[in-house]
Amino acid sequence: MKNKYGLSFFLAIMVIGLCASPSLAFWGDRGERKGPPPPRQFNSKKMDKIIANRLDLNAEQLKLFTEQNEKVSQLFQKNETQMKDLREKMDSELLEDKPDANAIHGYIRKMNELMTEVQIKRTDVLLKLQATLTPEQKAKFKDMTEHRPGPPPPPEGEGRAPDEGK
Repeated sequence: MKNKYGLSFFLAIMVIGLCASPSLAFWGDRGERKGPPPPRQFNSKKMDKIIANRLDLNAEQLKLFTEQNEKVSQLFQKNETQMKDLREKMDSELLEDKPDANAIHGYIRKMNELMTEVQIKRTDVLLKLQATLTPEQKAKFKDMTEHRPGPPPPPEGEGRAPDEGK
């Protein structure tokens, strides 16, 4: 009789463990944090060092590259602050009883303009750098841009059809 209860208890613990694992994997352990996890931060200084090392930039090229990237970083910080304000306004508008679609669309357009501005400036920095590269460095630069890894595809069921990407 004791073995029957022991086996039942063991099976109950196993069922609870099997059910809890997928739940924790899906929801995660959020602890005291509220809301979704913070977005990953792009570390431009780290990326600059990687680019400078791979291209073996000389002192003059490195100075030009770092000065230009510092300007882009400052612009990014300024735009990031503005985008945060716009997101808050958009979220507030979405919570209204009758949200104004035109206002929400305007916030989205402005955020896109700010992101595009940073992307254009970043591309301009790379174009200025490319103009100063030696033929060997240009070959490395071409190889870096052709073979740079993109973001990983979304997991099955998250914004992707089951057959997509296979």
